Amino acid sequence: MGADDALVVPVIDISPFVAAAAASSTIDTKEDLQEQCNETAKEWDQAMSTVGFALIVGHGVDPSTIENLRKGLRSFFEDQSIDYKSGFLYGPYGGPKGGYTAVGGEAVSRSQDGHGGTEEDTEAMADPVESYVCRHKDNDPFASPSSPTPPQPPEFENAAAEYYSEMRRVLDCLHRMSENALGLPHEYLEPFYTPRPNGYVVAKYYPAVPNPKNPLRYGAHTDYTGYTVLKQDDLDGEPSAAGGGLQVWLKGTNEWKPVVPRQDAFAVNLGDLYEDWTNGRWTSAVHRVVAPTPGSEAAQTPRLSIPFFTGPDDDAMIETFPTCLPTNGEMPRLTSPIRSGDHLMRKLQATQV
Repeated sequence: MGADDALVVPVIDISPFVAAAAASSTIDTKEDLQEQCNETAKEWDQAMSTVGFALIVGHGVDPSTIENLRKGLRSFFEDQSIDYKSGFLYGPYGGPKGGYTAVGGEAVSRSQDGHGGTEEDTEAMADPVESYVCRHKDNDPFASPSSPTPPQPPEFENAAAEYYSEMRRVLDCLHRMSENALGLPHEYLEPFYTPRPNGYVVAKYYPAVPNPKNPLRYGAHTDYTGYTVLKQDDLDGEPSAAGGGLQVWLKGTNEWKPVVPRQDAFAVNLGDLYEDWTNGRWTSAVHRVVAPTPGSEAAQTPRLSIPFFTGPDDDAMIETFPTCLPTNGEMPRLTSPIRSGDHLMRKLQATQV
């Protein structure tokens, strides 16, 4: 990779918002902390307006929380039979009960309606990936005595629940930072994520393919609604482009660039609904996962990434943020409010094979 590739996706330290959320500041330091939050929010606005991706550090997530989940997921995907894994298949990918999806069940680039897609994307091949969408009782419409949360794999059930709790905390910080960046009142976003925000820990497992015929492990796509907080595979893009991995499409230069991981960071991007919510001020970036070079060492190594997909409550009605309304007489992108859940299901159903 080029020497400047690591600089394509900015690194942003969100620790001021983490500290503010924890109410750890004293009266003497609150003014300084607010200044730090303001400066960080400006960096965030710049990143979301240009690249649509950022690497966040200073998030406070314990590395052991990540490694425990990775260990459990690898045990499920690598050590268990297809019959065992299929016992956790609760419907097509993106269905309300989550669960397992085998290779061949998803073609993500089919979802790119109006956000960078082409006519050919609607007939894209299935992606060579296995998936698992975790469900959690405090966020699950099926969590009731008459319809309990479906059984989750014991290999990672507890680790996923702990990880989910940490991701919800990080998401709250991202929301506070977004409100600051967009000039919105504090906790403006809360009603849209109440009473039941969408937030799912998802595993994407790419089996090793020594001689891949498909140059992509996951097709070019945008995400769908709110923020995605992604823990990349540590080997993405390493030791060179032969390793494949996550790439982002830069609108300004019309180039694919690698999103080079950092062990202390999460990659964050926003979805199509957020782009429309901001009336295009922020961008939902097209990204993909490139397969390793055939015959390379990386091609013989499986890849595991862990996105945390988020979005408003399904019944939330989304219309343009008041600070993002056009001032030149033009109509905003969202000419009428859109129900968040309808937007999400349309995108998910498009990907199903």
